[in-house]
Parts: sequence; structure tokens; C-alpha cells
Amino acid sequence: DISIKPFPSGRASHGALGALAQLRTNGDVAFDRVTAITLTAPPLIARLVGRPYQPDMTPAYARLCLAFLAPLMLRDGVIDPRAFTPATFVDPAIARLAANTRVDADGISDGNAMTPQRLVVTLADGRPVDYAIPATLGSPDAPMDHATAPSKYALCRELAGDCDLRLFDDPLAFATDPQ
Repeated sequence: DISIKPFPSGRASHGALGALAQLRTNGDVAFDRVTAITLTAPPLIARLVGRPYQPDMTPAYARLCLAFLAPLMLRDGVIDPRAFTPATFVDPAIARLAANTRVDADGISDGNAMTPQRLVVTLADGRPVDYAIPATLGSPDAPMDHATAPSKYALCRELAGDCDLRLFDDPLAFATDPQ
């Protein structure tokens, strides 16, 4: 079984980010209509990405801060490491939602568990959007599909510049080729 990291952030953020991307794509949520985000997840997830938003954080800190990553996903529809800048960290709209994003540990006793997770997005009108996350996006139980994977690899190619990255010519072939 092969897992593929769909986003350039900590693996523990990928369940929530995949759910937010799906809700955004479906039109269920929009950045300017969200007032709060709560992820309830195993303690490992809370420990790894439940860190508080800080306007003076470093890019390394931001990659593991769901309070920053979630608003970024809702705003941009992608996690682009070029957005891990001081200007983005202090963006008032990002900061507003980041201050209202939290990760709660669910109390599960398996210290290595990454799932299940539950995401609740609160809309400006007070309605909650509840989303169950049984498996982390990119894992064997929730693999990236052929419709979404190309954008991940296009970003990788763009960030890599003119390196020889033939892998990106057929990004999912290595995941399905038994060789």
C-alpha cells in the first residue's frame, strides 16, 4: 500500500484539508461565509497540527498549524508553499478564521491513530456543516484520484522549475504499476 501526500503540509493535516477542499469544491462552504472550524480527531492529530495560529510563525510552523492551513485551503483551494510568507501570516481574513479554528482530541486510546476524524465548519448564518473523515486523503483507504492528482503534480513541477522530473509526466503510474 502506498500513501501519497496530497499537500505540502504535515500529514496529520491532510484529513481536514481534503475535507475542506471537497466542501469548497461542492459549494458547501466558502471562505467568506465561514466563521469557525473545529476538527475532532485522535490525540496524535491534535498534538501534531493543533498548534495555535501565530502571526509571526515560520513556514515550518505553518506547515503543521491547521489553524493557518484550513483558512488557506478555503481561501485558495490549494496549499501552496509560496503562500507561507509573513504577508499571508498576517492577512486579516486568514487571521480572523485562524483564531476561530481548533483541533480537539477525541480521547481515543490508540496513540498512533490518525482516523476517524470529524470536521465541523460553522457558517456565518450559524449553520454547521458536519463532515465525517473515515480515512486520510492520500492513504490507501482514501487515495487521490486521477481527477485531483494532476494539480498536485503540476504544482510540484512548477515549484521544481526546470529540473528533470520525468515522474511528473505520468504521476499516478508509479502508484499503480507493480514494478
